[in-house]
Amino acid sequence: MQAFSDQGDYFYPYAFITDQKKMLEDVPRMAAYHAAMMDNADHFAGKAVLDCGTGTGILAVWAAQAGARVVYAVEATEMAKHARTLVDMNGLSAQIKVFQGTIETVELPEKVDIIVSEWMGLLLLRDGMLNSVIAARDKWLVSGGSMFPSHCEILLAPTVYQPAAAPSSAPVSHEQVMSEWQDLVAIVKDKYNVDYSCLNSALAYEKNTYYLQSAIEDILAGGNSGDGSDLECDFEEFTDSDSDFGTESTELATDNACSTVLASKWTSLKKRSLCAEPVVIKEFDCHSVTTEELESFSCQFVLELDRSDSEAKAEGVPARNATPLEGSSEVSGCDTPTHKSATASQSNDVHPCNSLTCWFDVWFRGSTTSPATTPRVLSTGPGVPATHWGQQTFMIPSAHAATLGKPWSIQGIFHVYQLQKTHRMYNVRLQFSWAYEDQSEAFPDRQSIEYKIE
Repeated sequence: MQAFSDQGDYFYPYAFITDQKKMLEDVPRMAAYHAAMMDNADHFAGKAVLDCGTGTGILAVWAAQAGARVVYAVEATEMAKHARTLVDMNGLSAQIKVFQGTIETVELPEKVDIIVSEWMGLLLLRDGMLNSVIAARDKWLVSGGSMFPSHCEILLAPTVYQPAAAPSSAPVSHEQVMSEWQDLVAIVKDKYNVDYSCLNSALAYEKNTYYLQSAIEDILAGGNSGDGSDLECDFEEFTDSDSDFGTESTELATDNACSTVLASKWTSLKKRSLCAEPVVIKEFDCHSVTTEELESFSCQFVLELDRSDSEAKAEGVPARNATPLEGSSEVSGCDTPTHKSATASQSNDVHPCNSLTCWFDVWFRGSTTSPATTPRVLSTGPGVPATHWGQQTFMIPSAHAATLGKPWSIQGIFHVYQLQKTHRMYNVRLQFSWAYEDQSEAFPDRQSIEYKIE
């Protein structure tokens, strides 16, 4: 997967309806944002709203339908023209004003009461769009205004990763794409009261252009598939032999400590993959988080599992036994979604933990001075309906099965940092060791592994 090296590379995919279609098909994403706005219509009534990175304009339309006085929809790419078409088609041109340009350069006629944005990336931060949302907040949000979403958490849990069968790489026909689009248009109209039929011809033109270009490239390349499958990441099953894992000190490693950088795996795990309850490794309030805070943060963690008490654990709530080392802020009053371990339902055929997995939850709670009437949450964790974000799974060596009745733990430091040359990208440095709780058997050597987020 190519790293985004500049603004042009980052924005390029979002200029295509095909890419926007993937997000419109994300049912949990759509349902959470729609509920957050419609269930809090009194929060939006008569307000000025900014939709930062509007895409096709779906969030802007919902904000208007929720009663906003005016919605400023800002989009950096040519998708802005399609957003205008959608707004006109749905009779909302008097309420919604579409601006084409980056949020850092666009000038709005007034400050706003609410900022809505779907800025989240892999591991929450990978796409780096939150920096732009923070810039919009600092420049355009009134004092006491609300961010939607308002609060965020990144969670970590030990998991069992079992590779799934690779999806078919057969090219999708133009007819199939348009048939799927028609189905999506019908669903969005029925469930969310937004008519997307006005973009039918634009998508057809886009796909015809794509297939023509692919055919030409196929000829020039001497037989490439042209379906884009050659661009997919090759996620091989990780084994200890894939890298040279040295023993590190318990201090946080320096930038040169890890000679090998592995790729994380995009996964969509079931709840039964969890080996223990998750811990929160980062949480922040979107009303106050700073770009400096997002450049680098670390967290000490202890992940424990006692299979003799697995049934009780499965009925509990997630533990919060992670200690921020830097760059973390408390989120007052946040109710934590329950990502319950499913170890109680597992058979006696115990699979060894071979990975650590991260995901994020975001809340729509409004601000302290203007709280939402009905808070909503969007979760991307194992066991909830799958999203296009999935989870990020980090393969680890020296996995040890938990013997029934014998507790064990994984302890370490989880460090996330922004790359200097490509600031929209993040790496993870993981330092960890295995240990049994009673210390009769221990694996004290702390191992250090570097991962790039894929």
